[in-house]
Amino acid sequence: MKRWIFMAILVPVFAYQALSPDPEILPPLDYSLPAEIPGYRSDSIMYCHNEQCCQSWPMSTLSGKVDCPSCGSQLGGMSLAEHQVLPSDTRIVKRLYTSPLGLRFTVSMVLGGVSRASLHRPELCLPSQGYQMKVKRDLTVNGRPFHVVGFAGHGLSAAALAYTFFNQEGFRTSSHMERIFRDVIDRSVHNRVDRWVMVTVNASYPDGSTSLDLERESDWTMLEDFISLLERELP
Repeated sequence: MKRWIFMAILVPVFAYQALSPDPEILPPLDYSLPAEIPGYRSDSIMYCHNEQCCQSWPMSTLSGKVDCPSCGSQLGGMSLAEHQVLPSDTRIVKRLYTSPLGLRFTVSMVLGGVSRASLHRPELCLPSQGYQMKVKRDLTVNGRPFHVVGFAGHGLSAAALAYTFFNQEGFRTSSHMERIFRDVIDRSVHNRVDRWVMVTVNASYPDGSTSLDLERESDWTMLEDFISLLERELP
């Protein structure tokens, strides 16, 4: 009986999809990160594509070099893992912003492609990289929601990651499930493929010299102040 109920639901869905015209694929987004944020030193980032190295380098430290200073391998604007795993129409823009106190904010803007695989919530990849999530908090800045995760790894100082999503329609959320639901509605009901954007802010102290603690009010305030300045520059 359950099988027939299941089939009665699925058959109309499959028939509707088969008879529907090809979805409208919205054009690629052309957003970028601000070259400067007042009060912070700004730099672009390059990544080594040697699996045995995989170091990242601020552009200002390369002195015009086009290869990795450590191993001499090719450098790219995204990490090797991102280059290998993400669909080819996914675009990533990254910048490093450093506060006067030395706190580093590595900001990534992931411009999604047609495939849903372009974006995923960071909680999926942090544990696979050996990190343990410590604290989770929600933050709303200038009306834009962010989800913040504090994390640490074995032998590594604690850091924090904040992220948010938005699309061309002006829909904003920090919930991956809410973004997925909205995307399903757009694809199945409106027959349209939106290009979503995910912005992440990774906050940490350089060289593991100090751990960032989200339960320490001063660290939380520094993160919130930076996100507030960044948010003003986002679409």
